[in-house]
Amino acid sequence: MPLLPVHEVAPGPELAARLAAGDGSGCSDEEVVDRIVAWQRLISWATAAQAADVDELLGRRRGSRGAEFAVDEVAAALTTTRAVAARSVDLAVGLRVHPSVGAALSAGRICERRARVLIEAAPTVPQDERVALVAALVGEAESLTAPRLRERARRVEIEHDPGAAQSRREGEKRRRGVFYEPLPDAMARISAYLPAEDAQALYAAVDDLARTLPADARSADQRRADALLDQVCGTPDAGTDHRPDSGARRGAGVRGRARVLVTVPFTTLAGLDDAPGHIAGYGPVPADVARQIAADATWQRLLTDPADGRLLDAGTTTYRPARSLRAAVEARDVTCCFPGCRVPADRCDLDHIDPYEPGTGPGTEPQTRASNLQALCRHHHRLKTHGEWTVSTRPDGTTTWTAPTGHTYHRPPERYDHRPHPDRGSPTEPGQPPERAAERASERAAGPPDPGPPDPGPPPPF
Repeated sequence: MPLLPVHEVAPGPELAARLAAGDGSGCSDEEVVDRIVAWQRLISWATAAQAADVDELLGRRRGSRGAEFAVDEVAAALTTTRAVAARSVDLAVGLRVHPSVGAALSAGRICERRARVLIEAAPTVPQDERVALVAALVGEAESLTAPRLRERARRVEIEHDPGAAQSRREGEKRRRGVFYEPLPDAMARISAYLPAEDAQALYAAVDDLARTLPADARSADQRRADALLDQVCGTPDAGTDHRPDSGARRGAGVRGRARVLVTVPFTTLAGLDDAPGHIAGYGPVPADVARQIAADATWQRLLTDPADGRLLDAGTTTYRPARSLRAAVEARDVTCCFPGCRVPADRCDLDHIDPYEPGTGPGTEPQTRASNLQALCRHHHRLKTHGEWTVSTRPDGTTTWTAPTGHTYHRPPERYDHRPHPDRGSPTEPGQPPERAAERASERAAGPPDPGPPDPGPPPPF
């Protein structure tokens, strides 16, 4: 009977022996990647096993005078700080409280970072309910990066008790502030604790201003820092000819209104339920926050499928997407579509999944349509164009990337999912397709779509 590939062997002593018996020097590229995956699964298994022994030690010290010093005992044994040892203890306790997470970690289905996200999820939910909520998230955790899993957990917490989420938000708003921290080498750090929508607007304004600065050797972070100083203090940027006494300081000018993209279910806007909204670049927010932002916003109609929350298709015959189509794709993708990438979609290129071919005949399906467009950051756009990776999409919106080794990686679609109102029943009317029901709801909420600018010309060379 042939041996299983190493990445399919259950993590444990057998897998450790298989990996230790050789190295990747004589393997194909595909086999090297499989070994990397196998090592990670083994690391997860070992982490879970170590946590079980830490919990065993805690149990033996529990109820004794030495209980409060168990963390110090772990720190001394591992030659580490008490703070690092405390994290090991927190993990051990968390895996005991959430056995579903411990089982997934021990089986190598999730890594330690995702396990920590799970055991720290929904801290405001009562313990017995929290265990059930976390167990329901474990299956999703296997296909999500830690940041996306943390975002999903925040949404679950908001959905569990929308009123409590809004109360916490109001309490945290009262703690907002700007803070100053002196640092070595004549430097200092300024930080701000702000409502998410205000922080997004501030960052977007600084980023937009930084992009207008003259081209020079500064990094993007340096340009944003200089732009922030210029915007707030009206001081000149290094490398420009702005002078404090010239009257041409950008900081003294009129500030444009920054763009914050928030997606809100129609049922939330209509007050039918309290499904969370979603701020691009931040994640889920309570319904009242989304309503407050929407009340002072320019609306863009985006058609979604009420059955599964996916953004439905739209398109044009030109190469460059109109503003309305670009906004729809950015809202759908939220971030770059490469698995794990967190660059916001509105800072990405819009790439044709199947390359655009000018001069196609009339009556053919538009090539510049939502289902053939994806947001890609410049790095991953270049990877697709020059790195021998290929990409395809499934009908459910999942993006599948195939590496040069033949391995495939999936990026699930963002879903604007929300629970139907218990008194409302099905979102569709009898005999009416769900697409039309969603469209009618959108039309009532938002009015006609933006036609967008005229097509500016032929495509760039990518």
